[in-house]
Amino acid sequence: MQLFTERSKDMQAILRHKFLALLVCILVLVGVWYIGFASKPNQDSSGTPAPTSTPVTVTYKCPADYATDEAYQSDLRSFVIEYAKKNPNITQDELEAERDKLFTKHKCINRYFENKEDYPGWCPISDREVTGTLGYLRSLKVDEVLDIMKFLSDRECSVALQRINTLMTKEIESGKSPGSKL
Repeated sequence: MQLFTERSKDMQAILRHKFLALLVCILVLVGVWYIGFASKPNQDSSGTPAPTSTPVTVTYKCPADYATDEAYQSDLRSFVIEYAKKNPNITQDELEAERDKLFTKHKCINRYFENKEDYPGWCPISDREVTGTLGYLRSLKVDEVLDIMKFLSDRECSVALQRINTLMTKEIESGKSPGSKL
């Protein structure tokens, strides 16, 4: 019976991850569509683009800091639209790389692990969170790494643990150490 519930939880986590990945892809596609078609600047009679009246401000908030998934998705859409206005020739890969940079710059993973009580149900699900977790683990001592792995296990983050373990194994097998302290 326990095996059945563990598989059910793993399947739910996998389905949730796939749903979020699909949703992000759709949002990126909407952003790309917006860049290509809907964001054409107004032009005056000479064909010169009209100046924009308001500056574009791009903000970032860590994903787990949102109260609901809907609020996160709404801000993500706004981010894509605003960033595309500021960088009209940006590609999807560049946009995703920028989100990754902001995720790292705002130290989201550090905050999730260093303030666990503020993020009671959080598990690394997205690629950004899993690779961010691996990067965070590299900065820790061995006993701290083991504490984080136990914490993820206690939270039943089995899919995340499996993905982190796979990444670590690939790095070790390729001759690249997962960190000088591990």
